[in-house]
Order: sequence, then C-alpha cells, then structure tokens
Amino acid sequence: MNTIKFEHTNEAVVKHFPPLPAKKMIPEWYKKLTDGDIDELPDFMDNRLTTVKSCIPVLDTITAGYILRCSEEIQLKGEFSEQKNLETFGFTCNRESAVSHHPHQQCPIKIDGTRKNYFKINTDWRITTPPGYSCYITHPSYSFENRFQFLPGIIDTDTFDSTFNMIGYLKTLDKVVLKPGDPLVQIIPFKRDEWTHEVQKVDKHKDSILSLYLSINTITRVYKNLMHSKKKFD
Repeated sequence: MNTIKFEHTNEAVVKHFPPLPAKKMIPEWYKKLTDGDIDELPDFMDNRLTTVKSCIPVLDTITAGYILRCSEEIQLKGEFSEQKNLETFGFTCNRESAVSHHPHQQCPIKIDGTRKNYFKINTDWRITTPPGYSCYITHPSYSFENRFQFLPGIIDTDTFDSTFNMIGYLKTLDKVVLKPGDPLVQIIPFKRDEWTHEVQKVDKHKDSILSLYLSINTITRVYKNLMHSKKKFD
C-alpha cells in the first residue's frame, strides 16, 4: 500500500485541521439521499430509476483521495470595477501571506460573461508521494459550491519539495467566509503512465457481462456486483 504524506509546520493545524480522507467529508446533500427508487416519476419515465446515490462512479468520485480543509478564517469580498469592467476582491485574514491576487490578464477569459481577478490561497502544506506518483488537485467533487470555485491542477508531488497553493475565483460579490474546517480542495494521488490511443470502427460490440445481466437486474447493481473495483483511501 502506498502512503501520501501531508506536512505542516504548525502543530495546531496538524492536530486540529489535518487533511481527511474524502469519504469522511461527503457532501451533506448526498448523505441525505436514499439509494432507493424515485417516487412520483412522470408516466413516460422508467419507474425503476434511482437517485444518484445508487451511481457507483459518482460515489467513487466523491470519495476519491483526500480533502484539504481550511485552517484559519479567511474572508473574501467581491468588488466590481466599472472603470476596468472587472470583478476583483478584497480579503481579511490574520496571516497576511495566506491570500494573494492573480490578475485577470494571466488567464484572460470571461467566466459567466465577466472578467475576473483570481485569488490564491497559500496552504503551507507540503505533500509527498512515492516515486512515479502525482496529485490531481481540484474543487471537491459534487460540492456544488455557489460562492467560489477552485481551478484544477496536477503537481508531481514525488519531486516537488515545497508547499503548494490553490487558485480560484469568486462567484458572488457578497462576502465569503471560509471557516476553519471547511473543505477547500480534493487531492487525488495517481500513478503516472505513458499512454497512446487507438480509434477503431467495429461492426458490433462484443457481448458483455452487462448485457447478459441487464434482463434480470439494474445497470447499477450489475456494475457494483460484477465490474466495480473498490478503491481505498485511508
């Protein structure tokens, strides 16, 4: 079994706000769902439809890797400059180096039709993985956060020997308060491999386990019982 290491210089942060396996920080909306059939569907829809909680690929995505949590209160407040036709922000935090700016020009695209400056949160966490392994760092899957969004990135954590930061943007001009313990990003370690690809036209797909069992069960149960490989992040 491989080990991912998270290192921080502040003992209180390590003790009280360490990164956690994503399976321990499942979104509240997801936890409240049942995995049974959906009631009161329109007549034209399949009455065997179930909620997304029955979808194993979604569960695997939500529970993959680790969640980095906020370790201090950070306040962000969106500001719109009519002169520059640009959304920027101000921030408040006890640690001055915790937040900084990236100007719109560094990634000059419109988001939801608006030019934005980007915020950067300096985590002070260092991640180490075994040789040949990197980390995909992204906004927590299926969190549906409507206040801000972190942008994804890949770090070769087997060779990168420094702390990392996270880039994001605000979705609102209202004040956003990040509290200690709040989820920030999802960190998913993966093994680097070299790939090539093929594209082929076939006359017919081979019969699969799925096609053989669909007549007696749902696609969700077939995938879960016959095709799914359990992933483990502790």
